[in-house]
Amino acid sequence: MGTDIRHLDTDLWIPGNILFTFGNSIQTLNPETHHADLIAGGDTGRGYVEGCGIDSRFNKPRTIFNFNGTHLAVADTENCCIRLVSRVDNCTSALAGRCQVCDTLSESTDRSSMLSDVDFGRILDVTKISKYRIVLAHRKSSRNELKMIDLLTNKVDLITYTDREPTSICADPNGDNLYLSSEYGIEVVNLKTRNIHHLTMSNGNTGHIDGSLQIARFSPRPYDLMFLG
Repeated sequence: MGTDIRHLDTDLWIPGNILFTFGNSIQTLNPETHHADLIAGGDTGRGYVEGCGIDSRFNKPRTIFNFNGTHLAVADTENCCIRLVSRVDNCTSALAGRCQVCDTLSESTDRSSMLSDVDFGRILDVTKISKYRIVLAHRKSSRNELKMIDLLTNKVDLITYTDREPTSICADPNGDNLYLSSEYGIEVVNLKTRNIHHLTMSNGNTGHIDGSLQIARFSPRPYDLMFLG
């Protein structure tokens, strides 16, 4: 199972449990009993279907996080959209992006008044930085972009481009800086100035070195980032 688990998070709906994406499903794990329950999707069957529980379909869901008190948000990578899963009935719904519409060239839809009409392309990762703001990393055509979604205004704002394809993004607790990992290491984006700089570098070689951030090496690359505490 471990080779296909893409993301972990705390389950706020069931205290003590751990949320994870596995295959094309969203599940919750009781670490004491080692028992996992399906929330939505299926381990193997992929596609795009809005439904409840096993009747819903995802296509390589990546990040999952607690969106609010009753819903999870899921980055449905190959469906190119962000979706919600209700913890009340395990039913899914679209939040942002035109599900199944990927890799379009048009920029005009980025300024749509409806988040469901925005063409994001392939979503690489998503993180929530405040109650009404979400940052996503996505690949559109041949570009890697970081964008901010304001859920109050439905506005989608470009933060910056990056030459590296991010494997994971996370924000600091204050929402001032965004951290992204790639095969080149870890970079930091200041969300006010939009400046980006390297925190630690990787030369792509495998191995493990502990030390200062400048010489640290990851094998094969830093994949998932999160703040502790």
